Amino acid sequence: MASLTSTKEVVPYLKQYYLDTITSINEALHDPVRATADATILAVLMMVEKPLIHDDNQWSKQSPFQAPLQGLQWLDVHSAREPNQLHQMDLDPELRKVMQELKVYTATIDDYVSGRSSSYRPQAICDQRNLVQYHLMSIGRITGTGLGAISEVCRLATSIYSIGVTFPLSGVRAPFETLAKALQSELDTNKLLDTWPVLEHGDILFLWILMMGGIAARNGPGRDWFIESLAEVMYVSDNVQWSCVKEKLRMILWLDIACEMAGKEVWGEAHVLLQSRAQRTKSVSFPSPTSNQKLKAPCGHCRSKKIKCDKDDPCQNCVKSGLSCGSAGASAAFQARVHVFSMRQKPCDMCRRRRVRCDKGKPCQRCNDVEAAELNSPKPVAAHNRYHK
Repeated sequence: MASLTSTKEVVPYLKQYYLDTITSINEALHDPVRATADATILAVLMMVEKPLIHDDNQWSKQSPFQAPLQGLQWLDVHSAREPNQLHQMDLDPELRKVMQELKVYTATIDDYVSGRSSSYRPQAICDQRNLVQYHLMSIGRITGTGLGAISEVCRLATSIYSIGVTFPLSGVRAPFETLAKALQSELDTNKLLDTWPVLEHGDILFLWILMMGGIAARNGPGRDWFIESLAEVMYVSDNVQWSCVKEKLRMILWLDIACEMAGKEVWGEAHVLLQSRAQRTKSVSFPSPTSNQKLKAPCGHCRSKKIKCDKDDPCQNCVKSGLSCGSAGASAAFQARVHVFSMRQKPCDMCRRRRVRCDKGKPCQRCNDVEAAELNSPKPVAAHNRYHK
């Protein structure tokens, strides 16, 4: 993957391979046997650099010096690659440091609770927890507008995660709802939900931010707002199933044993909202074919995304995304065309008598040609309409 150039055709696949590699590396790092293997170390090393190589003339540029040992430890290759600073983009330096500390401490908790390591002692864990929380609380409000406001919403979401997971406060006095209100205000004021699609991997970041806000809001007035916003990001980014959403959440800050129940509840509400919207759309459309039968044309969702549809009702793409199918997502004109044409399955009389292929239109193309010929002929022939009874 590291040596592939990023043409437009392969970029989506390379990005998916990149995310799959990160997931595999995280799994390997939690395995004591594989954590120090050469393959794991090399994979981590490659992640330091950008996953895509852009086609340009600079790739073959030579150094004016003729230094020996250029290929030692692949220095000539790694020094030609551009460092991958994606995880640091638009984030306050102090916040980046604290989020990394929380990531490490989360892995420590996971190892300790699961019994994967016996070297951790409660006192050492306690000291590490207090130090990380102190660093987080030392960061004040981060000011900024536009993309600069991302640091502040990340700080608020990180604070929610910390008091819920790494520095778990009692639910009696924990300021979950206060933080949720502040997070909603920052997202709404800076209109960040309108800008996330232009960010590289913005879906991963905002799935996590909105999930933290939804969990913290609980039964508060902002709960519905977070659910609706999360559902929108899930649908647009095509991360509808819980397994897909959780995979993205783990890439930032997430501990299954602490977050699974609350997170799945938030996801469930967002998923129900998506399904209800799809059902409402279907209820105002033309009736779709009988369930479990073949459609006459690709469903509306597949047509809008320009992906292959198996024409089942529902199709497999809609089943995987938890959406309704049939003609629900198609435009009214497309639905009407499919509905009307599907009423007559047999070729017209003229095509059948001539023993030629009929497109089964009403009228078919051949009959249209006959009609055009009649209009231009000095001796009108019998009208073609008699073949379409």
